[in-house]
Amino acid sequence: MQIQNTIQIILLILILISVNKNLIKKSKLILKRTVVVTTWYLSKLYPKTKNLVVFGAENGRGFRGNPKYLFLEMVKNPELTCVWISKDPNVVSELTEKGYLAFKYKSLKGILYQLRAKLVIHSHSINDDFYKVLLGGAISYNTWHGVGLKKVWGANKNTFT
Repeated sequence: MQIQNTIQIILLILILISVNKNLIKKSKLILKRTVVVTTWYLSKLYPKTKNLVVFGAENGRGFRGNPKYLFLEMVKNPELTCVWISKDPNVVSELTEKGYLAFKYKSLKGILYQLRAKLVIHSHSINDDFYKVLLGGAISYNTWHGVGLKKVWGANKNTFT
């Protein structure tokens, strides 16, 4: 009888530990999502600059693709402030040496420009090129070619009619 009680207590402890681990993981996830969503909504309250356009491409790692050529054309307009945001310090150095505004996405100026931008132009995903939580209220232009949509939706009979 005592062995059976001991086994039951051990099993109960193991169950409680496993439940608490899942509960802790879920609590952390809920807390993280709450902070992200709250930050995004707060960023919508930050005043946007109408003529400020931020650019990013290639998952924040490159200066190429459609955003590059839009950047090179739009920077010619003196009424616009065009800023390239990158995760790669080499891209930032290359562009600043050429006289363009470019900042790392985690730098203070990079964060401020993302927060103030009214228009955001990128090549893949806004999540990959920028801090999405800072872009509340901004207009996002994704310049990819749609090949992924064709493959995802066009090839799947359940999603494309």
